[in-house]
Amino acid sequence: MPERRLLFLIDTSDRFEKEKDSEKDPKYKSPHIPILERNAKNIVKGDWLKRIDHAFHEEVMGNKRRGYDGEKVLDLLRVIRNKVYNSLLFISYPYMDKD
Repeated sequence: MPERRLLFLIDTSDRFEKEKDSEKDPKYKSPHIPILERNAKNIVKGDWLKRIDHAFHEEVMGNKRRGYDGEKVLDLLRVIRNKVYNSLLFISYPYMDKD
């Protein structure tokens, strides 16, 4: 069951990242991202970056390409997705290349 939950979080992150990328078009403003973030303070209990393990925090903040905002649900989903994609604990995921 944990794998199914993890896959749900990864799929959700991918979907919202596509939504966020669509906002690069100045004519488009996502109606979905504000809904996701509406209760962020209750969901992430303030700043999730302050609540994670120190070593993991250092790893996460070492990402120079894109930072993370500890008060955003979307960024928490993204860090979970990126950790799974970059870890050695790969699970069988239908969208990942097997090469």
